[in-house]
Amino acid sequence: MTDILIGINYDREELLDTWTACRNLYKENNIQLDEIDELAEKYEERKAIEYYTGTACLSRVVNQVCHTEDIRQIFSFRVYMSDLHNLLVSHYIEGEKNGIRSCIKDVYRGKPLSGSVLQQLIDNEHGLISMNGFLSTTIDQDVALEFAGYNQQIDKGYKSTLFLLTIEKEVRRPYAYIGHCSAMQNETEVLFSLGTIWRIKSVTHTKNPSLGDISHELGNDDEAEWFYGKMLEQDSINGITRGILCYKIGMIQYEKGDLSGALENLIKATSLLQPQINESDMIRLPFFEIFNTVGSIHHKNNSFGKAIQYFEKALQEQNESTSETAKVHDNLGVLYYGRGSYEKAREHLEKSLCLIDESHPHWKEFNSHLHYAKKRCQHLANKQKK
Repeated sequence: MTDILIGINYDREELLDTWTACRNLYKENNIQLDEIDELAEKYEERKAIEYYTGTACLSRVVNQVCHTEDIRQIFSFRVYMSDLHNLLVSHYIEGEKNGIRSCIKDVYRGKPLSGSVLQQLIDNEHGLISMNGFLSTTIDQDVALEFAGYNQQIDKGYKSTLFLLTIEKEVRRPYAYIGHCSAMQNETEVLFSLGTIWRIKSVTHTKNPSLGDISHELGNDDEAEWFYGKMLEQDSINGITRGILCYKIGMIQYEKGDLSGALENLIKATSLLQPQINESDMIRLPFFEIFNTVGSIHHKNNSFGKAIQYFEKALQEQNESTSETAKVHDNLGVLYYGRGSYEKAREHLEKSLCLIDESHPHWKEFNSHLHYAKKRCQHLANKQKK
């Protein structure tokens, strides 16, 4: 259908439909309405690419309309879409002549995607995906990463996603490097016309182990656990990512009360992450959280010796939460007290209270533990003097 629309020569008066549709969409936004009015007055066919890449609302609206697949809405933008497509055809032919097009092999696209959309891509690996609208890409990976929101604050429920698009065969749709005629020349953009079809070769994950709290993003722990499990099925993920996924699954299982499943995944996470310590650069691997949770599991299972072992290991790891560190010291204090090591118990319980204050929700409980440890130590000291 879009092939028919962009293949017709239109009367310039038909652009009125485009401006009417834009004004209706932005009827409560005076800034956008001013921009639309100015564009309607000064529109030039030869500047279609400049309008698409500039501050004009056209790029957003055109692609939104194309994604709806509503032919009535698409029809309103037929003239501009035709102008943009025809300009791309001209640049495509020019790029063929001057050799620029043959130099374009890999292009990038960055965009934050929701967890559900990412899962659709994973499920469709090796399948085909069709782009309903025009597709903006860049030859500069850093530009794409910026658009993906990499190392930036992005909306909850979304993940920074980088697409690497490799042009291996003759593309039936026109595309062209438009950096020289773009309103944003520093973006080094390659623009593809409507309806390009791509094959998803693979979906991989970055070295950054902070894959996000998908339990919140997807709505509940069951979906999060399933999602992480699907990620683990990907052969291409590296050791750090695989270890982090096992850790995430283990923590979800622990919160759900599945202690055996949690223990299995957390131990697996440890075995996967420990060989990667030197490869993790500045990434803080979650050994404190793993050892602390494994210690808690052994504590609940009355395996007190193993619990002490893992709590002690947790204290050797970097941790930014003084509250969690205080909890580990308290756990060790209680365990050592139960095993008759009262001095060790007192030492850990004192360290625990040094890390928190009276506003801490467990202050009274921890203080009570220290009281009994001190009382027992004092009793034994007095007994020894006699």
